[in-house]
Amino acid sequence: MENPLEQKYRTVWETTLRNKHLAPRDVSGSKFFFELNSDETPKIANGSPIPRRFNTYALVCCLPFPEYFQKMFEDYWKKFITLLGNPISYGVKPQNRHVEIFLFQRPEEVFSQEQIQAGIKYSLSVGRELPPFKISFHYPFITPDGTIVVPGFEDAGAVEEFRLKLRGTLPAYPKKQSQWFHTSLGRILEPLDEIKMAPLLRHMESNWGETIGEVTVNTLLWTWEKQWYMEDKEILATLKI
Repeated sequence: MENPLEQKYRTVWETTLRNKHLAPRDVSGSKFFFELNSDETPKIANGSPIPRRFNTYALVCCLPFPEYFQKMFEDYWKKFITLLGNPISYGVKPQNRHVEIFLFQRPEEVFSQEQIQAGIKYSLSVGRELPPFKISFHYPFITPDGTIVVPGFEDAGAVEEFRLKLRGTLPAYPKKQSQWFHTSLGRILEPLDEIKMAPLLRHMESNWGETIGEVTVNTLLWTWEKQWYMEDKEILATLKI
């Protein structure tokens, strides 16, 4: 039976295929997460765009991924950027890639420290009931806003039940919550026409659905992300499950 997430990922990917290019409006959402110059181009330091500073609180796993996954994901990122002709882009540092499970605060939705800490405390207690789980990852694809993601699947459904319990109990939490089990490789931060996009789109479509690896998750981490993409972070709590 097809995993319910398969169609959700596919729907997003088909939008990218229909668009065929990245227009300025497409990448504007991605640029929100980065420091910009007066002309709206990303500020660069040490050869890379600079992620903005926010106070984001989240429950994550796979931070970091095993070294084999870190290398594999980085190799994919480099391949894709080359296929696109090396545009302005930000690649998440290999050791910072992770899977987001639940957010207690995100940039657009700010809560009090009391609300955030209450959410973290409750999720810690509920998290102890969560069994170890496996995430199977498929071949990466690019979203309509220029984010390259690795789609994941948690077939047992334990994490989704956990998320539902948090959403059904916590009185305050960001309404924008990921329902995926993905990790982001990075973002394209400049418009690209159909000619430049075509090689990558063909390549990703030809590899759609290919399983590239599986990871067993037995550790949950509660993070305070001070700079986007975990450039500056603090681990608030760690739980073995």
